[in-house]
Parts: sequence; C-alpha cells; structure tokens
Amino acid sequence: MLGMKDGIVCAYCGGVASDWDHLRPLVRNKRPTGYISDYKNLVPACGRCNQSKGAKEWRSWIVGRAAGSPASRGTPDLNKRIAALDRFESWGDVAPLPLEQLAAPDLWSKHWENLRRLEEALQDAQKHAAMLQAEVHRRFGANSLFLTPEFVTSVDG
Repeated sequence: MLGMKDGIVCAYCGGVASDWDHLRPLVRNKRPTGYISDYKNLVPACGRCNQSKGAKEWRSWIVGRAAGSPASRGTPDLNKRIAALDRFESWGDVAPLPLEQLAAPDLWSKHWENLRRLEEALQDAQKHAAMLQAEVHRRFGANSLFLTPEFVTSVDG
C-alpha cells in the first residue's frame, strides 16, 4: 500500500525513516481522539516530518506550509505519496474508539478536573521558579548562575 519496495522510508517525504508516526493522532487539543497505537494507524516517518506533523490531520499538513511539511520542503513526488497514504488509510479502515463511552462519565469528569489542576499547578510552579531566579539574580548579580557550592554553603550559614 505504501509502495516501499526498496526498504522502509518516510511515508511523507521519502527520507530516512527513524520513527513510527500515528497517521491519525491519538490526542488533539489535550483530548484523546479515540484512535490507538495499532499497525493500521502507524506509518514510518523521519523525525522532521513526525515533529512537524504532530497532532495535525495528515492530509492538510502534508500539502500545507507548516515548517518541515513535505510541501514546504518541496518533496518532488508528493502526489504519489498522498495516493499511497490514501490507499493505506482505506485499507486500514480505522474508526476511532468511543472512549468517552467506555468509562463512566464521572470518571472522565474527575480525569479532566485532575488534568486542569495539574496544568494549573505546573503554571504556578513555573511562575514561582521565575520569582526565585529573579530574587537570586537581584541579591547576587549576573554571576549567580556560577555560584560555587562553597559560596552557597557560606550563605546558608
């Protein structure tokens, strides 16, 4: 289906394959899509394509202008690659699982609330770390990144 008779290459650009990419993303907008890690949802990819595509829909990404997309890099046989990916997608005939229906609604609600609180705590921790860094720089100047353990010990008491 992907037409790789001479070895495994990136399904998107034809470069050296180093990764397996989920053709249909597992997560989009911090929510599971219902697609899973299944051989019918995995294609070989180079790191550049895999990173550039991320959670984007493959068809719009491959012809789009995103940095690192095959179209933006001028991949010469792009239409051939798109046709191969279309065949692969049709062959796999993968439908997303109804994940929201596979567990009780209260469990999902708790999960999303936990995620919200975790993200909020991470943001608070990041702000606090920035305040600590600013205070250290204020008290010890620009060379504070190079404080020696002996100096830190003498300040601590």
